[in-house]
Amino acid sequence: MDSWEAVVYCNRWNFTEHQPITKYKEPVARSRHQARKMYSVALFSSSRAAVPDVVLEINLDYAHAGVWFFDEHGRQILNYAFLEVVPGRLFLEDMMEYTYPDDGAETLSGAVRLDRIVFSVDGIARETVIDHIEQTRETIDRSGVDVSGLWEQTPAFGDWKSLARWDRLGK
Repeated sequence: MDSWEAVVYCNRWNFTEHQPITKYKEPVARSRHQARKMYSVALFSSSRAAVPDVVLEINLDYAHAGVWFFDEHGRQILNYAFLEVVPGRLFLEDMMEYTYPDDGAETLSGAVRLDRIVFSVDGIARETVIDHIEQTRETIDRSGVDVSGLWEQTPAFGDWKSLARWDRLGK
């Protein structure tokens, strides 16, 4: 998404209530960004939406940026965890995708499938698929994975477009 109709800054995002915890005004969030202190950003494509499209958790003091995507029912459906491996560069080290059986399923606890991939900068990836319906768990290790598309510039304050991208890994 190129532009957001509503942006909410806060210390943390309450994923159950879909509410900010300790809401910040933009100058406070900007100051925290510059000081590399933790803050969260909720991005809404509609100012009337009850649930954000994306929540970013930026904690550069700990070299971390998390990205959560939600469906129209407010359930987490995709999560990216980035690590600032070198100054100014984030690496996507962990992604989790949740599948729900229907519109009525609860968030996370109602997911019937979890696909998780953990990446390393040297091209090693471990994919784990947990299927709660089939009651199976499968782990696949890969080497020689092209990780060139898993890098991001550490964003300047307010420049969320690239970090908030859904489409990674050709999915």
